[in-house]
Amino acid sequence: NMLSKVISRGFAANEKTLKARIKSVVSIGKITKAMKMVAAAKMRAELARLLAGGKFGHQLASNWFKGDDIARKNLPEFNAESRTLIVPFTSDRGLCGGVNSGIIRETKSIIGRRRDKFAIFSVGDKGTLALIRPYPDLLYKSITNVLTPVSFATASAIAYNLEQAAKDKGCDRIELIYNEFKNVVTSKIVRKELMLRQGFRNGHYKSVNEVEEPDFPLATEIYYELYLASNVYHAMLNNASSEQSARMSAMEGASKNCGEMIGKLNLDYNRVRQSKITSELCEIISGAEAL
Repeated sequence: NMLSKVISRGFAANEKTLKARIKSVVSIGKITKAMKMVAAAKMRAELARLLAGGKFGHQLASNWFKGDDIARKNLPEFNAESRTLIVPFTSDRGLCGGVNSGIIRETKSIIGRRRDKFAIFSVGDKGTLALIRPYPDLLYKSITNVLTPVSFATASAIAYNLEQAAKDKGCDRIELIYNEFKNVVTSKIVRKELMLRQGFRNGHYKSVNEVEEPDFPLATEIYYELYLASNVYHAMLNNASSEQSARMSAMEGASKNCGEMIGKLNLDYNRVRQSKITSELCEIISGAEAL
C-alpha cells in the first residue's frame, strides 16, 4: 500500500505565534511612546538652555575683529594645506535618527584621501565607535559619557583638552562639526573653524579696539579661553537639542509603525482563526452526514 503524506496546516501553532507577536509589538509600542514623551520633555529643557546660553561668547572673535582691518591682517589664514584637528560632536546614545550618521559622513568627506592633514578628537560614543575602524591612525583622543545636561564648566574642560591635542598633533586650526538646531524636525550640519592661541594673540595684540587694558597679555589669554570654550559650549548645546528632537521624531515614527504592524497582525490573526473555525465546522458537518 502506498502511503500518502497528510498536509499539516498547524492553525493552532500559527494562531499562537501571531498572538505572541502581537503582544510583543504592543509592548514595543508602549516603550517607543514612553521614549517619545521623555525625549519631548528633554528637548524642551535643552531648548531652554540653548536659548538662555547658546549665544554666549561664541561670536567673540568675529564681532571683535569685524571692523578692525589692522587686526584682521594679523589673523592666521587657513587653506587646504593647513593641518586640522577635526572635532565631531555625536551623542552617547542611539535611536535618534540620522543625527550621528550625518556627522560621521561629513567627517569622512572632509578627510577624503588627505589623511596626513588631519587628526580627530571625537566627542561622543557613537562618533568614536564609527571612526575608530576607518581612521585608527587619525583618532587621537575621544571623550564619551559626557555628563548631561551640558554645563559651561564641562565645555571649558573639553576646550582645554582640544587645545592641548592641537598642540600635540601640530595642528594649525581646530574645526568643530556639529548639528545646529533649526526647529523640531530640522537640524543643519555646521563646520566651525577656530584659531589656536598664537593666532588669536597676533590679532588681539594689533587690535585698535583695545585702547587701555590693566593687564593686556593676561586679558588676551582670558579672551582666547572664553572664545574657545564658548564655541564648544555652543556646539554641544545645539547638538543636544538636535539629538533630542531627532529622537522624539524617531520614536513617533516607531510608534506609528507599531500601530500599523499591530493592525496587519490582527488581520492575519483573525484570518487564521476564521480558517480554523471553518475547518472545524466542515469536519463536524462531514461527520454528521456520514452518520
